[in-house]
Amino acid sequence: MGKKEKKKLGIKTSRYFTKTCHNCGNEYPNWFTQCPQCGTAWDDIQAKASVDEKTIKIVVRITEEDFNEYIDHLQLIFSGDQGKSWYQMEMKAETDYFIAEMADVPNGTVIIYYLEVYLENGVKHIENNDGNYFFYRVGVPSEETKEELSQSEAQMIQNNINGSDQEPKTIE
Repeated sequence: MGKKEKKKLGIKTSRYFTKTCHNCGNEYPNWFTQCPQCGTAWDDIQAKASVDEKTIKIVVRITEEDFNEYIDHLQLIFSGDQGKSWYQMEMKAETDYFIAEMADVPNGTVIIYYLEVYLENGVKHIENNDGNYFFYRVGVPSEETKEELSQSEAQMIQNNINGSDQEPKTIE
């Protein structure tokens, strides 16, 4: 009679109850809240991600009295890469305003945007702040954004806008 092979029971070893540090790669027990080698907290990455991104809401208050005609819909045309590429999304009509939301926009990003107003008679009006466009830096109050743009940054954005002749991509 020969030796019988042992059956594999699938018992998990202690290695399955450890975490790997995202900073230094050290493996440590899962009940530790910080890496013993470098001191990084296990939830450090998750905390940074939630702080670094925001959901942006652009609210526009516009009425039919401004155009003497009913508004069919509003399009928000925007760029998040300083005017190199453009996107468009339809703004949702609320009681007395229109709103658009952009999710997970990183802090510090400069959003450049303008509006296209489509009336029921088919006429399109563009509201682009007299060719200067609207700017918003994510994470900074909107009143301070225009003052915060440096002269070189504003010039670079203007050059990108002038050099971009592509049609905006539609976002649902």
